[in-house]
Amino acid sequence: MTDSQVTQGHRAEWLIVSQQVLDGALPGFVYRERPMGVGDSGWRVFSGEESGEYLAVPAHTQLLGCSELLARLPELAPQLVGPVGRVWERLDGRWTRVSDQGESE
Repeated sequence: MTDSQVTQGHRAEWLIVSQQVLDGALPGFVYRERPMGVGDSGWRVFSGEESGEYLAVPAHTQLLGCSELLARLPELAPQLVGPVGRVWERLDGRWTRVSDQGESE
């Protein structure tokens, strides 16, 4: 899957990923918010175990290229498709679409 497929035709180069996921924790919570700027896909990937205090430390989240994340975790490709407002959660080992509070693309 290419970056353009991840973002349904819009050029987006990066997303935000929790350091826990980068350190090997399974992703457990994925959502898409309005992009912060040019190149931002709007996708955010977390283990689901991060506390508010943990996430308040800027070093605990990283910008990562969409292609780089999919090279590391190709199983996330189906979750990285959809409009702003899409929310996925891993429940009992299976991805469940929790919400589509959706703004349209």
